[in-house]
Amino acid sequence: MLLLGYGIFSTIISLEIGILVIILGVGTILYSNLKKGETPTEITVDKALMKREQIKADSALVDLVEVERLYSELLTQYVHRWGAVSGTDLLRSEISAYIRQGFSFPEAIKRIHARTKRPS
Repeated sequence: MLLLGYGIFSTIISLEIGILVIILGVGTILYSNLKKGETPTEITVDKALMKREQIKADSALVDLVEVERLYSELLTQYVHRWGAVSGTDLLRSEISAYIRQGFSFPEAIKRIHARTKRPS
C-alpha cells in the first residue's frame, strides 16, 4: 500500500518512475494475496512423527532381510558340513540354546554367524 501511495505521489514528479512504482506496488499486493491463500508446507509434528515411525519400520525391515540372509548362509554352511538333516537340526538346536539364554531370534542368528566367521 505504501508503494502505491508513493507511486501516485511520484507520478507528479516523474511519470515513468511513478508508473514503475505503481506496477511494483500492485505486483506486491497481488503476490501477498496469492501467498496468503496458500496452506503452509512446513512439516507438522504429526508428519514428523509419522516419518520417524516409517523410518523405524523400514530399518526393522532391512534388519529382518539381513537376518534372513545370514540364516540362509548359516543353513547352507551347516548342510554342506553335516548333511541336510543333521545340519538343519544342529542349527536349530544352537538357535534354541541362544533363545533359552534370553536372546531374540535375530540376535541368536547374528551371534552364531559371528562365531562361525572367526578364523580358525
